[in-house]
Amino acid sequence: MKIVTWNINGIRTVRGPLKTLLDSFDADIICLQETKVTREMLDEGIAVVDGYNAYFSYSRKKSGYSGVVTYCRDSARPVAAEEGLSGHWSSMKAASTLDSVGVYGRITDYPSKELQELDAEGRTVVTEHRFRRPDGTEGTLCVINVYCPRADKEREDRKAYKLWFCEMLQVRTEAMLAQGRHVIVLGDLNTSHRPIDTCDSSGDDYATSPTRVWLDGFLCESSTATDIQLDYQSADPGHRMIDTFRQCHPGREKAYTCWSTATGARTLNYGCRIDYILCDVQFANSCLAQSEILPETAGSDHCPVMSEFDALFLPAVKCPSLCAKWMPEFTGKQQKLSTFFQKAAKQEVEDDQSVRGRLRLTDTISSTKIAKPGAKRKNDFTTGQVQRSVLDFYGSKVRKMGVEGSPTSQSSISFPVVRTESVTGSSAVSFEVSEEFESSSLPDFVDIAEMDEEEDLLAEFAIETAASSSYNGSSSSSGSSLQGPSSQPDSQWVKSSSQESAAQWRSLLRGPDAAPLCNGHGEPCILKTCRKAGPNRNRQFYMCSRPEGEKTDKSARCASFKWIGKGGSVLRK
Repeated sequence: MKIVTWNINGIRTVRGPLKTLLDSFDADIICLQETKVTREMLDEGIAVVDGYNAYFSYSRKKSGYSGVVTYCRDSARPVAAEEGLSGHWSSMKAASTLDSVGVYGRITDYPSKELQELDAEGRTVVTEHRFRRPDGTEGTLCVINVYCPRADKEREDRKAYKLWFCEMLQVRTEAMLAQGRHVIVLGDLNTSHRPIDTCDSSGDDYATSPTRVWLDGFLCESSTATDIQLDYQSADPGHRMIDTFRQCHPGREKAYTCWSTATGARTLNYGCRIDYILCDVQFANSCLAQSEILPETAGSDHCPVMSEFDALFLPAVKCPSLCAKWMPEFTGKQQKLSTFFQKAAKQEVEDDQSVRGRLRLTDTISSTKIAKPGAKRKNDFTTGQVQRSVLDFYGSKVRKMGVEGSPTSQSSISFPVVRTESVTGSSAVSFEVSEEFESSSLPDFVDIAEMDEEEDLLAEFAIETAASSSYNGSSSSSGSSLQGPSSQPDSQWVKSSSQESAAQWRSLLRGPDAAPLCNGHGEPCILKTCRKAGPNRNRQFYMCSRPEGEKTDKSARCASFKWIGKGGSVLRK
C-alpha cells in the first residue's frame, strides 16, 4: 500500500498528460492540494484519467483558489467518499448520503450555516477503503485529504478560521477512531511542527503559536517507540496520531517540503516541512513500512511526501457517487459547449467556399473602373499639359496588360527630370517633363482618376528628396546632377544636426541604469517591487541576486538592499 501527497499549486499547470504524472509515483492513492479548479473549470483530461477514479472538492467562494483531489487506482477503489469535513455537501444530495463516509462526532452540533462556511473553500476530501493486513485480517481505513488554511498575521478572521478548521479535523478523526476505523490524515497543514522542521524558528512566538499548540496535542511524540506507546495509552484522546516521516526519521535535519519561489530558496534548501502523512498509532505499529520526502520532483513550490504500509487494498465493486466520472458532463448525459463548435462536413465546407468565391468575383467585376478613352482627368496642370502617372518616377518599363492579365504591348516612357537652379541665393526645384508619354502606355485596367492623390504625394516626396540630396552633394542614378549650396558652413550645420538627433535618440533608447553591486559578493543586484500593503507598496528596490539561505552560508543572499527613488538608502550589509 503506497500513498502520496503533494501540494501541486495548480493542477492545470502540469506539463504533459496527467496520467503520466500519476503513473510516475507508482502509488495506490495520490492526494493533491491547491488544485485551483472549480466545477466549471474541470475538463475530461483532469476528471477522468484512465486507470484512476477521482474525487474533487473545490471552492465555492472564488475561482482559481484552494481545492483538493484524491486519485485512487482502480485497485484501491473506495467503498465511500464525500466532500468536506462536516458532511454538509453530502446532505444536499440524496444520492451522496447512500455512499458517504459519515461519522462526524460533535461537528453536527453546529448550525448548518457555519458548517457550510467551514467547507465552502474546498479543502477536504474523505475516502473510505477496505484493506487486508499481512496476517490476513481485514479492516477499514479512512483517508482524509486536507489543505489547511494559512494563518494571515494581519487578519484575525483567517487565524480564527484556521484554528476552527483544525479543531473540526481533530473532532472528525477522533470520531472515526472511536468507531474502530483506522485513519490517515495527509496534505498541506500549513504548520511546521518542531524547530527541526523549519529553517528559521527564531521567533519569540514559535512554540506558542495556536495552530502549533494544536498540532502538538493532535500528534504523539515520535522520537522513540517507548514514547509512542506511552502517549497512545494515555487518557488524552488527542494523542492518537503520529507523523510517519518523523517515525521513520526522527533526527533528520533540513528535511523540508516547501520553499519560497520568490527568493529562490529551494536552490539552497532553505524552507520548512508543512506537508505530512499522519496515521493512527495502531495502524503505524502494525503496517508502517517507510516514509520519504521526494524533493527531486519539480513543478510546484512544494514537493511530494510518500508513505508505504504493509497492507493490501480491497477495491470496491463500484465507484462512489462523488467520483468525477459520474458527473453529467463526463457521462454523455449533458451536452458540453464544445459540441457546438464541431468541424463541419467536408462537402458543406466546399459548397460554402464555392458560393463565397462566386460572390467575391461578382463584387470585383462590378467595382472595377475602366478609364474611358479621351476622358478628361481631374487635377490637370494649369498649363494644359498631361499630368504624369505615379509610374513616371520609376525607371522601369511598363508592360501593357489586358484585362485578362496577358502582356499585349511594351513602350518606353520618358520621365520628368528634376533639376535645381540657383535663384537669389536659394535653391529652386523645377520639372522638365517629356512629351513622349501617352496615357495609353498604362494598362487598360488602371483607373487613372484614382491615382491623383497618391501621385501628388509622391511628387512632393521626390522634390523633397532631390532637395535633401543636393545638400549632401550626391548625384541621381539617372545621371542628373543635383547641385546644392556650395558653402561649407551649411554642410557642417547638417552634420551637427544629424549628430544631435542621433544623441537624442540614444538618450531615449538607452534602457535602464546599470544595477548597483551588492556588498557581500560584488555582483549586480536584481530589481524587485514591494507588494506588501503599506506606505512602500509598489516601490522598487535593489537586493542581492543570490538565492535565500542560512545566514552563515556565504554562498547565500547577502543583506544588501536599496530603495529606488526619493529616500532610497545606500546599499547596506
